Amino acid sequence: MNARADLPSVKSALRVCRLLTMLAERPGLTHADMAEHLAMPRSSMSALLATLEAREFVQKDSRRRFFLGPEVLSLAHRYIANLDLAKLGQPVVDELMLRTHESAALSVASGSDIVVIAKANCQQPLQRTMQLGERAPMHATAAGKALLAFLGTNQTRGSASSRTQTDGVPVNRRRLIEELKAIRSSGLAYSKEELIRGIVAIGAPVFELTGAPVAALSVAVPTVRFNPKRESAIINAVRKAADTLSRQLGYGASHEAKLRLPESLRGKS
Repeated sequence: MNARADLPSVKSALRVCRLLTMLAERPGLTHADMAEHLAMPRSSMSALLATLEAREFVQKDSRRRFFLGPEVLSLAHRYIANLDLAKLGQPVVDELMLRTHESAALSVASGSDIVVIAKANCQQPLQRTMQLGERAPMHATAAGKALLAFLGTNQTRGSASSRTQTDGVPVNRRRLIEELKAIRSSGLAYSKEELIRGIVAIGAPVFELTGAPVAALSVAVPTVRFNPKRESAIINAVRKAADTLSRQLGYGASHEAKLRLPESLRGKS
């Protein structure tokens, strides 16, 4: 095939890519704005926008400002669905362990439990050893509470009413509800010797494209090494790791872009 014959098609594809990227970064541009930024004739921009709008890759509001359309979100969903969360999360967990020098894990919800799907055990002589497939009650773990705080109220009530603490003491439902409110505010969850005596854990939720919680990252520390300085360092590391994995799942950019959409378009994406 003649390479020269392909050039117009390649140029058009590049224009589409640049236009969609521009709208992701600067939603609400007008037809004239985009034509100017891409150095395109307005007639060519009109044809390109009409094609993309017909296929719902872009949409415009009543003021004829353009935004990404629902088909972009649909493609993103399909991309996320094909990701292996454990495989994607393992490097993040490894880095979290290296930064904190403590055992770290990525866990997902399974009924009223959490299940470890990726882990990295530290090299400290005294450590909390994680196991793949390990289960624990959500209400007694940092990762579990980090997830529970952002899940629906039905699951919260179920966890609070159906389980007991690991030492056999019934869950204080009112206290748990208050703790979950604080977690929603701070984005951080603690388990202070609730699962294992002598172990404190700090966790944070991981969100996917739509803003739903899909997992939680946590670090477990023996109480003999837990002090305010270590706590501050671990909080920063856990937050950074959770943010990194959430962004890899599409959360950050799509969430921010949706917040910038005009009210009339938010329900369409």
